[in-house]
Amino acid sequence: MNSTRITTIGGLALMVGMLFCCGRSATLNENTAFSKNDSLTDRYLNMQDTLLHVWNKLVRHEKEKLSAIDEMFERMTRLHHGDASLQSRFAQIKELRLTPRLLSNPDVLEEYDFAHESLINEMLALAATGQLATDREFQALVDRVKIAESNISLNREDYDSIAQAFNEFMQTHQLVLKEIDQNCNLNPRPTFGSVTKK
Repeated sequence: MNSTRITTIGGLALMVGMLFCCGRSATLNENTAFSKNDSLTDRYLNMQDTLLHVWNKLVRHEKEKLSAIDEMFERMTRLHHGDASLQSRFAQIKELRLTPRLLSNPDVLEEYDFAHESLINEMLALAATGQLATDREFQALVDRVKIAESNISLNREDYDSIAQAFNEFMQTHQLVLKEIDQNCNLNPRPTFGSVTKK
C-alpha cells in the first residue's frame, strides 16, 4: 500500500512538473517575438560595431607600421646611416593620427597618405643600398613595414565596403532609425574611396 501511494505521488509530481515546463516554454515563446524596429536596431548596432572593429584593426596596423619605421631609424643610427631630414619628416608624420575626422576631409587624407608613402619609398630605397641591403635585422623591419602596408590597404577596402553598406542602410531606413533614436547620426560615413575618386 505504501509503495502504491509513493508511486501515485511520484506520478502526480511528474505530471505537475511536465505541466509547469510546458506552460513555461509557451510563455518563453510569446516573449521572444521581435518587431521590425527591433531587427533594424539590431542590424544598425551590428553594423556600427563592425565599422568600429575594422577601424581599430586599421589603426593597429598603422601603429605597427610606425613602430617598424621607428626601429628602422634606430637601426640606421646604429649602423651610422642616419638621415636627419628623414627623421625630421618621420617625427612630423608620427604626430598625425588617422581618425574618422581626418577621413572626412579628403584633402587632409590625401596629404597624410602622400607623406607616409613618400617617406616609406625613400626608406625602401635606402634599404636597397650599402650595408643596409645586407643587414638582416634592417631587412626584417622592411618586411614588417611592407606587411603592415598590405594589411592597411586591405583594412581600408573592408572599411569602405562596410561603410558603404552602412550608408545605404541608413538612407533606406532613416525615418525608422530616427524614430528609434532621436540622436541617431544619419550623416553618411566617409570612405577612403572618396580620396581616390577625387
